Amino acid sequence: MDTLELKKTYRTERPVNSAAISPLHEHVVLGGGQEAMQVTTTNTRVGKFDARFFHLVFEEEFGRVKGHFGPINSVAFHPDGKR
Repeated sequence: MDTLELKKTYRTERPVNSAAISPLHEHVVLGGGQEAMQVTTTNTRVGKFDARFFHLVFEEEFGRVKGHFGPINSVAFHPDGKR
């Protein structure tokens, strides 16, 4: 990609702080949470701080990693795509 042209839109009900594209698979991971001023009043079991995985082409969510206690500020895939 040589431009900043919009290619895909992945919809969530929470703000997104970071996104990464897998180097091996057709996956995108999004990390975020909720508005910073609301963090101290949120129960972590509600699922507001999950890392969410989407299919790169079809834009469908297919998985989540739960258990983060606050907003996710950065996500990444290892360059070899295996870790």
